[in-house]
Amino acid sequence: MEQDGIRAKDHVDFLDVKRTLERRAEELTILNHLAEAISSSLELDDILHSICREMVRVLNARNVGIALLNEKKDSLKVVAFHTEQEGETDVTGLEFSLEGNDASLFVIKTGEPIVVPDAQTNPITRSIHEVMRERGTSCLMVVPLLARGEVIGTIGIPSNSQEVFSQDDVRLSQTIAGQVASVIDNARLHQSVKKARDVAERELEIGRQIQTSFFPDSIPELSGWQLAVHFQSARQVAGDFYDAFSMQIKRSKESNGWFTEDNVRHSFTSWSKILNQSNLNSWIKPYNLSDVADKKIGIITAGNIPLVGFHDFLSVLISGHSVEVKQSSSDKYLLPLIAHFLKAQSEEFSSAIHFA
Repeated sequence: MEQDGIRAKDHVDFLDVKRTLERRAEELTILNHLAEAISSSLELDDILHSICREMVRVLNARNVGIALLNEKKDSLKVVAFHTEQEGETDVTGLEFSLEGNDASLFVIKTGEPIVVPDAQTNPITRSIHEVMRERGTSCLMVVPLLARGEVIGTIGIPSNSQEVFSQDDVRLSQTIAGQVASVIDNARLHQSVKKARDVAERELEIGRQIQTSFFPDSIPELSGWQLAVHFQSARQVAGDFYDAFSMQIKRSKESNGWFTEDNVRHSFTSWSKILNQSNLNSWIKPYNLSDVADKKIGIITAGNIPLVGFHDFLSVLISGHSVEVKQSSSDKYLLPLIAHFLKAQSEEFSSAIHFA
């Protein structure tokens, strides 16, 4: 009898091991499918929707929604959703407050998953009791999306039956959530790098345009010489605009002895203090500039004070018109420097600023 008991126990242990191995094999198959879904597309939306679809099938869920926290961390926005229920609305794009959503708040604060077996009556899901009853959902699982130790969102998984999600379901969902969070985090990092690269490229282009704007229009002709020119802009900018600024101050001083470096810098400094957002808004507030017919306004500048014509120049541009400037020969370097910088900042200025 004792031997029979041992054999029965061994048989039960064998079955347990077999079931465990089968479950692990099934989970590996599921994770392999998810890996294929992740690698099958470069579009984050497509990847997340594929994952939702796979999770609905694997977990026998009514639907699966992936939601991300906003910057203030007071609301969640659904970025991917899938349901097999006919007539059920796709809630992708829906943003909902965390206030009163205790289940999601718990997950976000603790970084731990939660399973609510009595979702229709449990106080922690009181904000969605009516929805749970209408859909006949008895169990809800919410899993955190953790990226580098920080919760960035959740996966909401309501059951499609009266069954309660098992510990194996929770563990599998956490594994999947880890992959989802990694994909989202990598996508955000890629976007951040791309944005920084675009800014750097834009600044390099500004530097290139400023550099080339100071080149002579034609190559000097020297008897007995053949001249060739090649320009290669730098891939790094180290104060090119300020180098040009210093060069124009020097040129101004050479062309007008009254334009000392202190005088020119004082003029630029004074304007830089005045031209802030608040002052500009106060200046244009009394005027209706929303419907202005573009006109070309001519300005003739004097040469007695550095940037003496800048106020007129700015007034024309800020009112939505184009400007044609006839400069004094005593002050012909500073205003073009500002114009070149404005044109590099926005293409609109390229057609709006002209020098006679």
